Amino acid sequence: MESLLVTGSQGFIGRNLINNKEINKYNYFCTIHKNKYNKKKSLDKKLIRVNLLYTKSYKKLPKICNQIIHLAGDARTFVNNKDGIKQINDNTKITKNLIRYAIKSKCKKIIFLSSVYVYSGNNNKVYHENLNLCPREPLGKSKLISEKLICNFARKYKVKCYILRAFTIYGPHSRKTQFLPMIKRKINNINCKKIVLKKPKIMRDFLHVDDLSNAIYLCLKSKNKKKINIFNLGSGKSISIGFIVKKLINISNKKLKLVFLPYIKSKEDIGDKNHKANIKKIKKILNWRPQIEINRGLKKFYENS
Repeated sequence: MESLLVTGSQGFIGRNLINNKEINKYNYFCTIHKNKYNKKKSLDKKLIRVNLLYTKSYKKLPKICNQIIHLAGDARTFVNNKDGIKQINDNTKITKNLIRYAIKSKCKKIIFLSSVYVYSGNNNKVYHENLNLCPREPLGKSKLISEKLICNFARKYKVKCYILRAFTIYGPHSRKTQFLPMIKRKINNINCKKIVLKKPKIMRDFLHVDDLSNAIYLCLKSKNKKKINIFNLGSGKSISIGFIVKKLINISNKKLKLVFLPYIKSKEDIGDKNHKANIKKIKKILNWRPQIEINRGLKKFYENS
């Protein structure tokens, strides 16, 4: 049985990933960086408490590791300048440390969860993997640096790497600060009579976290001979924020008024107003396709998260 290390196992993506039955096909270990966690729910998981920023912590990890799924890092968006510098430095340092560990542990494959934010600053409405990248905010910059580090590692040590540029992922265990969880809390607030949206026409490419998890498993099983594989992970469709919120209100069966404010451009505006993923590459090479369409996905999100 092949050994597998999952970093960031207690984050949004990680929690959904390791709860999938497919993970049990591997002799897997998960890193955790929290002082408190539910031990009763974690008895079937091989959790290793480490701080991936410090090289000494890596001594706690398995000496031999065949594959690594790298999910750890600061995933906040549009942070201030001070936090942004720290985000770039920390995410980069974690990736560098993990690559050193991968070399020592004789890792043969690494799967890295990158982000749509590597495309920030690009004017194309359809993002494909070959676009010139020049991200303008910290998360995108940190992800792009990590991508380059991992690609260099793959070339030098003849290791396979899979870089997955995730678009707008939603589902159970998503962070409270993400858009959909915030909207759900407003809908479920007994004192809430209306939902007000400032930018309802912003379009995003939404993908359910279960579809992302399935893509990761396909990467684990893939026998593709190419060393460096970079894929977009999205639905391939662009959906407005206003549509999403309206759907959630309908699912809740609550009589709430939905108010769209007129768009007023300001100096604080960052990012594009409309984009979607070109997913032809992952369809062709991994035979992956999103299985959860938006109506079913939103219903699952509302009822289970």
